[in-house]
Amino acid sequence: MQPPPINQWQLFDAWVPLHGRVPYQPIFHWFFDWFARWGYVGVHMFMAASIIGHALGLERQTSSWAKFMFAKLRKIWLPAAVSVLFFSLLSGEIGWKGTLAKLFFVSYLFPDHFFAINSPLWFLVLVFQYYALLPLLRRVDLGSPMLWVASIVMAYTARWLLGAPEIASAHPYLAHACIVTWLPALPIGMALVRQRAGLGLPTPREGHAFGGLAVLLFAIFVAGQVLPVVYPLADSALTLAFVFLALACRSETVPKAIAAVSAASFYIYLYHRPLVTAALAQGLPLAGDRQDAWTWLGFAGLILAFTLFSGLFNWRQWKSLS
Repeated sequence: MQPPPINQWQLFDAWVPLHGRVPYQPIFHWFFDWFARWGYVGVHMFMAASIIGHALGLERQTSSWAKFMFAKLRKIWLPAAVSVLFFSLLSGEIGWKGTLAKLFFVSYLFPDHFFAINSPLWFLVLVFQYYALLPLLRRVDLGSPMLWVASIVMAYTARWLLGAPEIASAHPYLAHACIVTWLPALPIGMALVRQRAGLGLPTPREGHAFGGLAVLLFAIFVAGQVLPVVYPLADSALTLAFVFLALACRSETVPKAIAAVSAASFYIYLYHRPLVTAALAQGLPLAGDRQDAWTWLGFAGLILAFTLFSGLFNWRQWKSLS
């Protein structure tokens, strides 16, 4: 895989200059290059967490597809829209057409605008495809081996077709942003979580088995980076690996600190990329070798302020932590 066509990893080069004060620069280069080439693991972790959460929570809900999607729009799309509008106004260079295209996901159809305004928000396209499928998954036999095989075949075929040179040259991001290419992780992961629900903590033997399967799936993901024939299954394999890892390490309680991070994480995600980029651009020339701490604290305060502002859209989740 080639490094992603965005400059986020070059920011680290400016932060730690090649002949500067850090003696282990090649190691940093190697680590960031490895991370860039091997995918954005946070995307897979979010998909795994969503699979686990919805497998445990949706069984008790009977709302219609329309009500379910409206709730997701209120919870996720509204804060994302605020982020798009904020950075559009801040830049002063983005017209109303580009802003509307980003707000209603039209920009993702065009590779030149895929990362426009706020690059991390491309992920919402994948998330809403997943939400659209959830009501269907609730009504099928997720433990059916035929369903698992069919999902694997569909995902492999879709990834292979969308990754073909003719399509990839026109739009290189379609394969990664299409929910069909992640399909095996959805029914298989939800079935695994349902089977474990209410059965208590895993025994040591079960924990070792789940951990071993997670390692095997991680190995499939790694193999997919060097073997083209395995690559179409890389995303689903990595997501399932995190599901197995969660089943192996499951705890009876979730500390409030972790719950607070969970509640805040989406809102930090909505603002972190442009603000961190701005911090690097503004802080480095002013700070020189000393790296002025006040500059960094100021941008951290901005992130916190916008996090709290966006959190008003989901007040009940914040209130549950008090």
